[in-house]
Amino acid sequence: MTNFKFFTNRWLMGLLTFIVVGLVVTFILRLLTPAQPVVPKTEFITENQVGGSSQFANLRFTGSFTTTITELPLVVIQPSQTTLDYVRNQLIKEYQLNQVVGLAGLWRGETHTLSYNDGADEYLFYSLFTPKDTLLADTNRAIEVAETFVSKTFPNVQLVSQRNAVQYFSGLLELEETTRDKAVALAVPFTYTVQNVPIFLGHTSSPPLTVMINSLYEVQKVTFQPNFIDFVPTEQKARLIDLGTVLDNINSRNEASIISAYSHTGQFFTLEEITSGTLTDVQLEYRADFTTGLAYPFYHFSGELNTANGYAIQAEIIAPAVETK
Repeated sequence: MTNFKFFTNRWLMGLLTFIVVGLVVTFILRLLTPAQPVVPKTEFITENQVGGSSQFANLRFTGSFTTTITELPLVVIQPSQTTLDYVRNQLIKEYQLNQVVGLAGLWRGETHTLSYNDGADEYLFYSLFTPKDTLLADTNRAIEVAETFVSKTFPNVQLVSQRNAVQYFSGLLELEETTRDKAVALAVPFTYTVQNVPIFLGHTSSPPLTVMINSLYEVQKVTFQPNFIDFVPTEQKARLIDLGTVLDNINSRNEASIISAYSHTGQFFTLEEITSGTLTDVQLEYRADFTTGLAYPFYHFSGELNTANGYAIQAEIIAPAVETK
């Protein structure tokens, strides 16, 4: 009987020790394993670019998408040390531009013009000289000219040329996209990037900066948004959710924003009328949400949407690629 009690007590002590060790190990693992961050669900996620919200019920995706990325860091954003005033004053000084009387957003010189488009919230700087349409022989050289211009004009701004997204054009007076071997000009988009994923600002559908180079390897046109940012990736990494979950969030939780929409037929419509549609293309990108001071991953869809009246609308939609709450 004594031996039985001895073995029983040893068995109980061993079990208790095992349980205690297990709890300690679990606690340590929880400390070492960072919790998955949850992005707050703000109006930035649910409101369209022009305001208001669209109530989707039957949005589907018919394209294909693959990525090896499973998680991305949340990114803190803040105003850049390079300000809009600095860039604007540098352009005005170097190209001897003068304010056009009566027009607050227009400066003009003998060779160049700088203007501000309030509706698009972007600046346009362009040359008044348009060369003849001659083939652009060295596209790499043209891209390097664009990169040099950006590094000089926008110092300390972390913009990176997106060489895989360069557009080629067969004319300057009437811009028409063409292939690289038939181009007389090209446009190089520049974005901020985190782990090779581009950062777009707010609800804009265009990159923060684009530089067009002509066949003389000169800057023909520059389009840039006025909000320059600095950014710091955090140690918090958010796991990407799959497209099926994203579509469920769009259709059931209204987690989507229309950032561009137009009708080929010129039909009048409002974004609140849109309820369904078929999305055919998607890309992964960051979006800088100025209301939270964060940039986090989004899926950027494009395709055809339908209004309640049956009109077809070409549109671009963004939706969070991470969990929100």
